Amino acid sequence: MKTPKIRLLNDNVLIKLETESETTASGLLIKPQDKHEHVFRAGRVVQVGPGKWTVKDVREPMFCKAEMRILFIKFVATHTESARRVQSIVGKDYAIIKDYDALLVLDDGFNFNEINQ
Repeated sequence: MKTPKIRLLNDNVLIKLETESETTASGLLIKPQDKHEHVFRAGRVVQVGPGKWTVKDVREPMFCKAEMRILFIKFVATHTESARRVQSIVGKDYAIIKDYDALLVLDDGFNFNEINQ
C-alpha cells in the first residue's frame, strides 16, 4: 500500500502499523477477539509534523523521526470516532498519534509480540 499523500500539522506523527501476530511466542493461535485485548502496538514512523507551538511562539522539537520504530498504546490512535474517520483517510495500515504518545524506541531485531502475550 502506498504512503498517504498528506501533510501533518503540529505534533502529529504518521505511523505505518506492524501486523499483529496471529500466534503466541510458543506457537498457539490467538483468537481474533483476544487481539483486541493487546494494549501495545508497534510501527514505523513515516512522517512527522513540524512540532507544537509554545507560548513563546516557537516550535517544540519533535522526538519522533522518520524511520524510527516505536511502541505506543494501541488506543491512543483509535479511541475516538474522529480518529477512525482520519484512519479511513490514511488507510487501516496507518495511525496518527501525538509525538508524546510514543513510549519506546525499538531496535529492528526486537519482537514486541513477546510482551503482548
